[in-house]
Parts: sequence; C-alpha cells; structure tokens
Amino acid sequence: MMASMEIYQRIVRETKRRRKGRREWKIEIPNDVMEEIVMRLPVRSIMRFQAVSKHWESVIKTRDFGARHMANQRSKDPKLMFVGYSFYNICFDQMDLETTSLEESLCFDIEEINGPIEISECCDGLVCFYCLTQAVKVINTATETLLPPLPLANFQRLHKAHPDPDLERDLRLEDDGQPPVPVPFISFTMFGFGKDNVTGRYKIVWLYNIYPATLNKKKKTRCEVFDLEERRWRFVTTRALDHHHILSNQRPPCANGSLYWLTGDEQGYPSTQTKLIVFDIHTEINYHGAPCAARRSPESGDRTNRSACKDLRPPRGERRSFVGTVPKTSV
Repeated sequence: MMASMEIYQRIVRETKRRRKGRREWKIEIPNDVMEEIVMRLPVRSIMRFQAVSKHWESVIKTRDFGARHMANQRSKDPKLMFVGYSFYNICFDQMDLETTSLEESLCFDIEEINGPIEISECCDGLVCFYCLTQAVKVINTATETLLPPLPLANFQRLHKAHPDPDLERDLRLEDDGQPPVPVPFISFTMFGFGKDNVTGRYKIVWLYNIYPATLNKKKKTRCEVFDLEERRWRFVTTRALDHHHILSNQRPPCANGSLYWLTGDEQGYPSTQTKLIVFDIHTEINYHGAPCAARRSPESGDRTNRSACKDLRPPRGERRSFVGTVPKTSV
C-alpha cells in the first residue's frame, strides 16, 4: 500500500514538473488584421464588439472606420428595401436583388401620424418619414434604432399654426373616375435626403414652392436645410431659382454629392420648359441646367413626361462635376 502511494505521489510530482516546463503558446493577431476582420462584420455585431474594450470602442467610433465599413458594404450585391406603414407602425422588408427572397424584416412602433405620410430615399441605411405638420423622424435600419425627433421646419410650423383645410386634403378625386391623385401642394413636401461627400454629414434639403404663388411674383421657391449633426433648420438662398417652380410628386434622388429636382408649371405639373435643378449638398448652392428633353404623352394632353436631361453647365466662375442625366435610385 505504501509503495503504491509513493508511486502515485511520484507520478503527481512528475506531472506538475512537466506542466511547469511546458511552453505556453499564445496567438497574437496584429491590430490592423483585427480591424480588417471586424470591418467585415454586420453592423449589429460591430455594435456588440464595442463592449470588448475601450480601445475597440474608440476605434469603431472613428470616422475612418465608419467610412471603410461603408465602402465594404457598398462593394457587395445591392439589396431592395420595401417600406410599409400604418397609423401606428412602419415596417422595412429587405430583399435580395437576384433571388427576390426576403432576408430581413424590421418593424417600429410610432406615434399616430395625422395626414399623408412621406418616406424619403434611403441613404446609408437611414430613412426619414414625416408629414406636413409633424416632426421628421429618422430610422437607422442597420442598428434598428429610431433617432430623436427633429425640430419642426419653418415650413411645418407655418402650416401647423395656420392650418388650411383646402391645402391639407391629401387626395382629390378626378371627374372622369380615375384613381385618386395627390394634391400638388401636398407633394411639394417631399424633401431630399443625402450625404455630404466632403464632411460625411447627412443633410435634409426641403425645396418647396411658395404657396400661393401670388405672394411673391419674383421669388417662387424656398429652401431649408437640416444638418443631422447641427440639429437645426436654416434657410439657404434660392436666387438662381427665382423664376422656377418645383415639379410636384417627385422624390429627389441623391448622387455624386448632389440632389436633383425637375421644374414644373405654376400648378406643379410638368411643362414643355422642364429643367433640372441641382443642389450641391456640400456648398449648399442651388443651380439649374439646360432644358430637359421632353416628349408628349397622349394620355396627358399638353403635359409632358419626365425623361433624360441634356448636359448640365454650372454658373460661370464655378467648377463642379455632376451627371448629365437624372440618376437612377434604388427602391
């Protein structure tokens, strides 16, 4: 029995000695390689990864990391996003462009919205929804968060303080029994949403007609800009657009750091003199280009259909690059 105990103790001592002498291997991954790995993760995984350490939290929150992650996401196949809403919630369905299969579905509870609702274009996963007299709300579909409501624009405060039942109708029935058509004035409330390519800031640009047009015979439009970082509305000059009206029922697309609108007649309908309006998001300058090539439609009589525009030339003394046709946007 004693011999067995001695043998056992000897084995234990030998095992401990070997463990102490065993070389421990550590795998160290360089930070730049780890950054590259983390950068390719989905947004929600990256948000959780911030809890690993203060170092990674600071790295992930840098503007450079965000820009690289965004560039990586844009290199992938595009996705389609469909938006549906009711009085109390708004839902987003993301689908694969090739297979048309549903990949993800998000739904947010919102407070009741009175009146017609508008949905902005999607910019880097951010989507705005709003109506004539209620605050604009911004949803980050990547992080599934709803940003704090924006302050009311001057345009919204005016119509909230001085409501007009005739202007706040959202639909008008045609005499010939055609489907309801949006009242042009309501359609003027569609704003542009885009990103400043220089500073990386997101801006809302609300370009609208002065209503009624008789209030100012020369000045036809006004433009308000909201910077999501500054969180305040401010007016910008529309001197270059003094003799132009904005075409109704259009959601301005964003491309190459600019937003694009088409002009219309005094009632907001298409005309034979339609031009392309360009708003540079960085310089916050409006300017218009050459007339658009328009074609008549037998269904609309004298009205014209929107089509591609001719090359656009900036005002003398200014240098800018832009596309010559109305850019295509995703759903």
